[in-house]
Amino acid sequence: MPKFPFIYLILALVFFGCKDKEFEQRLLKKEKELNLREAAILESENELATLRQFKDSLEKLNQPVDSLVAYTEWPDSLQGIWSSKVICAKSDCADYLVGDQRSDQWKFTQDSTRIMVEVFNQKNEMVRVYNAEFDEKEIKLNFQTDPTSTKHVEMEILLNSFKKNRMSGTRTIKVNQNCLASFSVELTKMTPKNN
Repeated sequence: MPKFPFIYLILALVFFGCKDKEFEQRLLKKEKELNLREAAILESENELATLRQFKDSLEKLNQPVDSLVAYTEWPDSLQGIWSSKVICAKSDCADYLVGDQRSDQWKFTQDSTRIMVEVFNQKNEMVRVYNAEFDEKEIKLNFQTDPTSTKHVEMEILLNSFKKNRMSGTRTIKVNQNCLASFSVELTKMTPKNN
């Protein structure tokens, strides 16, 4: 057998062996690059997840439903005594007739834990105390009689129209869960000279 074909065979094996090592090194290099890309993508995904959580928490802070904040003090512009004019606009309750009008004094005040509105009649007797919540767009007031009383009354007031020293809105009264009356509410800030 001639030596030449055997040498060609050995050269071919060496040549292909070298080619395989080059190919393997290229594959390892590509694999390393892919691993680096995967790590970068994972890092980007983690950053994106963190940003989404931050965005979600900001959106929760800005949600209109949650916009009423539990303040423990009224701003100076709201504190003090307001003269009220409340007119019945709609009623299916025997106690409230359409057109009925009531005038009281409302005191926007607070204690160490909450804000509230105290209502005084013409004889300067306290009639009720509304629990309050507010933000820059609206004030919500609510009152309920004691659950054990024979006449259960729920009152809700929404004040959402504001001008200097004036505000207005609506009051809704439910009596024993079977009748409803709606009122317009107008408040005017009392100054020391008309107080």
